[in-house]
Amino acid sequence: MLNEARLASLFQKIINKPDASPHPFQIEVTRSILDGNNVMLIAPTGAGKTWAALLPYLYARKYEEQIVDRVIYALPLRALATSLYDSTIKGCERAGWRIINDPNQRDKGCLFDELCITIQTGERKEDPFFQGDVIFTTIDQLLSSYLNMPVSLPEKMANINAGAMLGSLIVLDEIHLLEPERSLGTALEMATRLRGYSLFLWMTATLSERAIDLLKNKLNAKHIYVTKEELERIPGQLEKKKIYHWVNTPLEARHVMEVHHGGRSIVICNSVKRSQEVYRSIKEKIKENNLTTKLFLLHSRFFNSDRQQVEDKLLDYFGPDAKETDVILVATQVVEAGIDISADNLHTELAPANSLVQRAGRCARYKGERSKGTVWVYELCQNEKGQYRMGPYRDQAEIVTKTRQEIQKISGNVDYLREKQFLEKVLEKQETDQIARVIADLPRRYQEVNLSIELAGKGRTLSAVRNLIRDVDSLNVLIHDNPEKHDLFSPVEYLSLPRVSLWALQDLFNNKKEAWVAKFLVSGDDGNEENGVFYWKEATSVKQLTTAGWLVALHPGIACYTPEIGLALGTPGLPITHPAALKPLIIRPEYQCESFREHAFSVVEEGMKILERHQVALKNISSKMGMEIKALIDLIRITLLLHDTGKLNNKWQEAIRAWQYLVDPDCSLLKKNEPLAHSTFSWEKHHQLQRDLQKDQRYQRGPHAVEGAFAVANSLIDFLENYPNGSIDPELALVAWTAIARHHNAGAVNLSDFVVDQRMKNYVNNCLIELGFEPFVKQLDDKPSAVDRKTFGEKELLRPSAGGEKYLPFYWFTVRLLRLADQSSQRKNSEFMRKG
Repeated sequence: MLNEARLASLFQKIINKPDASPHPFQIEVTRSILDGNNVMLIAPTGAGKTWAALLPYLYARKYEEQIVDRVIYALPLRALATSLYDSTIKGCERAGWRIINDPNQRDKGCLFDELCITIQTGERKEDPFFQGDVIFTTIDQLLSSYLNMPVSLPEKMANINAGAMLGSLIVLDEIHLLEPERSLGTALEMATRLRGYSLFLWMTATLSERAIDLLKNKLNAKHIYVTKEELERIPGQLEKKKIYHWVNTPLEARHVMEVHHGGRSIVICNSVKRSQEVYRSIKEKIKENNLTTKLFLLHSRFFNSDRQQVEDKLLDYFGPDAKETDVILVATQVVEAGIDISADNLHTELAPANSLVQRAGRCARYKGERSKGTVWVYELCQNEKGQYRMGPYRDQAEIVTKTRQEIQKISGNVDYLREKQFLEKVLEKQETDQIARVIADLPRRYQEVNLSIELAGKGRTLSAVRNLIRDVDSLNVLIHDNPEKHDLFSPVEYLSLPRVSLWALQDLFNNKKEAWVAKFLVSGDDGNEENGVFYWKEATSVKQLTTAGWLVALHPGIACYTPEIGLALGTPGLPITHPAALKPLIIRPEYQCESFREHAFSVVEEGMKILERHQVALKNISSKMGMEIKALIDLIRITLLLHDTGKLNNKWQEAIRAWQYLVDPDCSLLKKNEPLAHSTFSWEKHHQLQRDLQKDQRYQRGPHAVEGAFAVANSLIDFLENYPNGSIDPELALVAWTAIARHHNAGAVNLSDFVVDQRMKNYVNNCLIELGFEPFVKQLDDKPSAVDRKTFGEKELLRPSAGGEKYLPFYWFTVRLLRLADQSSQRKNSEFMRKG
């Protein structure tokens, strides 16, 4: 039960104001989520939606039993995630939590005195597996992870993140910016599928009332909104005076300078290229007139450190306590929402009505003298054919046209209620019609999501992202004149670029001035499921880049980067040194020799530690499936123990032992003749040797994951059929062997021929006994028939489209635990290797 005095005390510490108190809507959101309700929150910009979303988790974490395992806070724009990430860390530190940002550095015994706050976006990939307690991310990252196609991970790791949704509070902020037919529809489908597994908080400032009614009814969400009376009590809202002006010509530097008068001005452009052009023009005006005006540029194509330097300075000029003036900020949609800054004059290119209102939220935002301001809205530029340059809004031409018509009718002071009326006129019918269609289409979308999940890891990632999330997905960019010399395992920060932006390079491909324009990374196969090999391939067209994998190299002769301008395409520059990142995107494999038993028990141990932070998810799975928690944990522990059973096949053991004799013939495990799980391997010492021997059959282990699933499938059925009191569904064996089959590759289906020495059965049973179970392996099935090899991976593994969707959440949960535990075990193994 919510104690409002405790909540007020926590809020005061977070805000760092002893007289502050949470607004009524923030209290109501906290109470509703603590009671286990989904919530639809409607509140204006600057009212405090972010803390309304975080207070329930923070309150429960400090005073009560946890209501969710984590908060996944998803936003449409990357820069919003960065801004909220930084401000949340500061607030939680003030409230007394010790903050860490690397999930692997958590104190294993400390669950409540520390908070792991992380960020995972296209630019800052610091929590790729969603392991933090509070994770700020983008809608692309969230939904692609749900679809088993995470945009920031290799396809083979596609099934690792969906399990993080279970037991979480999933916050979807600024939902009016989501494409109804794509990301919003998929988010609705996700919320429907995960009902009872997760809690959802949907937030918006500008969605029309009829659209909100449709959504809250479908989502069974409690509708919470800021009343007129409450709005008037929020500092700065009552005295706010904001004047809108329509300007019937495209935005130019002269417009900004004519009304600046040494104050605070923000200029928002619809594209990065346009923002760079306007920035250069204003810079020239400042120089021509010998002014001392401070000028900043902010968009999505900066390295973190360069962008952070700008954002840190912005608070001194535009923040709530700013004292400095005579400053101009030129930006893109990155400041459209979520960044707490305010100007006297806000200049913006024409955009859809909801985007304009969000941008206007960066004007007259505070109380006192800074509660007054002017919003200038400019006509779009035109191309040589007289067509408007729509930029990112090319698919919203009708809405932009209606916005143009209605914005010209606005005059005088425009408060929150007046803005709502403006939005209703422009958007209500279209939003309502779109959302009604999306809701009616959910059964078809459900089947489409099933199919996409089933095809995860099999080369369908980009098409699924475009169909179910959005058409503008991003990739990592390296500027390098010889990418083959770039160390892929080094912790380097890459630039992030929407794939559609790469079409700006088309003319450079047609008229090449350099030896090459761009290269993209492709993965090869070195015969070992645990060690990856990558190669660079030259692109011959932009189309190749739009479907490339996770990393593209651009020649410095066709792209440049400076800390002032950021990444500019089509402009030649010099090779650059990419800054260091917190962690590498690809981990360099390092192993010490390890027996099957040692590795199996290490994975079980690590899995149980990870499970401690997934207790709400486990409870929700137990409730939804009507099974005891102990039974589910037993199945998970056995899955972890048996995950590498395929390595016990004769060929695998002969090959790994041959390698071990080659690199360390004095290894004690060789003398014990115990089955091995890992051999000694150092990337620096052994990678070239491994490549030289990749065609030598003596060292070819072959795959083991699907083979391990086949070997124990019947034994797992026997175990569940004989489980005490018949308290667990035998069909859940399907979950266990699918997790085993896909613990290295999310799309694994191929079953190879293999033979197991049946004496290994006793070895496995001894491991089961040591873990506290009765031995249940009567034999390790091997020598699959031709039919088995053809059908096991395609038909016997979990298939959502063939009725397996009811087991999907538990599969996601199990395979997540297995893969994270396997990684953690190997990380410990690698640390031992390095120390050795």
